[in-house]
Amino acid sequence: MIFDASSIYTAIENNSLEKLLEGKTLDLAMYELGNVVWKGILRKNVTPDEGQKLIELISKIISIMEIQEIGVNGDVLKVAVDNNLSYYDASYLYAAISVKDVLVTEDKKLKDKAAECGVETYGIEEVAKDK
Repeated sequence: MIFDASSIYTAIENNSLEKLLEGKTLDLAMYELGNVVWKGILRKNVTPDEGQKLIELISKIISIMEIQEIGVNGDVLKVAVDNNLSYYDASYLYAAISVKDVLVTEDKKLKDKAAECGVETYGIEEVAKDK
């Protein structure tokens, strides 16, 4: 299973970390997750101290997961353009397509586009129930 940043963050919020440890993600996820924490601090949803603890937890989780590096890739750009997705989202979809794996995301648009491409998708709650 390939987990995008939205599913990883939701798993952290819901304390559903077990499945993450068996999964894969992209190197991109750590930057996206860092950005989520930063925005949380700016919006006063998270204190700076809580943000530091979240970053430490994210770092530990990411270090255990299998990381796929996609980088700057013309095939990802094609997926992005063909599906009207951001390059970030297209990276996760491309990864799932290229290794024929399930994509775990909380993003409805990404789920819909993945389904159109024949990629099986789940949300973290479905995965946590042992899909």
